[in-house]
Amino acid sequence: MSDTATDEGYDAPHLRRRAANYTPLSPLSFLARAAAIYPDKTAIIHGTQRTSYAEFYARSRRLADALRRRGVGVGDAVAIMAPNIPAMLEAHYGVAMAGGVLNALNYRLDARSIAFILDHGGAKVVLTDREFSPVMGEALALARLNHQLVGAPRTVHFVRGDLATAVAPGSLDAMISNPPYLTLSEYARLDPSVRDWEPALALTAGADGMEQTTRLVREGWAWVRPGGWMALELDCSRANAAATLAAGNGWQNVSLHRDLFGRERYLLAQRSDTR
Repeated sequence: MSDTATDEGYDAPHLRRRAANYTPLSPLSFLARAAAIYPDKTAIIHGTQRTSYAEFYARSRRLADALRRRGVGVGDAVAIMAPNIPAMLEAHYGVAMAGGVLNALNYRLDARSIAFILDHGGAKVVLTDREFSPVMGEALALARLNHQLVGAPRTVHFVRGDLATAVAPGSLDAMISNPPYLTLSEYARLDPSVRDWEPALALTAGADGMEQTTRLVREGWAWVRPGGWMALELDCSRANAAATLAAGNGWQNVSLHRDLFGRERYLLAQRSDTR
């Protein structure tokens, strides 16, 4: 019975839902119940290996205890790099038993992608199969370097407004944006795998594809403190126009930077004292 079930299906008042006859199952309570009622039944089959529910439950609890001893608590992220082996299944239960959140990594990713995921997810503990030790070692080194370069994370505040109209003038050290930069005709020519999943409002920017970029360059000067920076991701066909616009609106040290395909996609500029 689901947690949203009503009592209408019961044919007698004394059978109405109560603690004695109704207990919703969660994945964790399911495993505990299975271990108690069917301790010797097979829970996991992996090749020639057979693991009973009692063994599965015990191993998951030991993992949870080990994680707690490592400081994992409610809401902490635990990443794991492993294929579909029993240890992966145990992690799905053991991490939850410790109160943590499991982040199962795709073992087909390269070290840079894994490092990004580890940073973004804030993993407190990383579990890995020895098979993936080389790529995980490289990923952890990159994640450690990123942490050193960026420093400790600061408090994040979310505000709602039209671009940065909700931001006090001169309050930003840096303004970083990936604004829409396509025309409607360019949007219509996009590959369906993109166009069918991205609304036009998120990708289009007026007749010339520069509407939001122009506003950010012109209005953003007031939002960023003197000496602060602006970083924008652009369409390569409009990069030079954006750089010229920035140079004429109080931004100095304007430079364009290439992406991995050699295209000029990124604008970096520093706010001058006056314009």
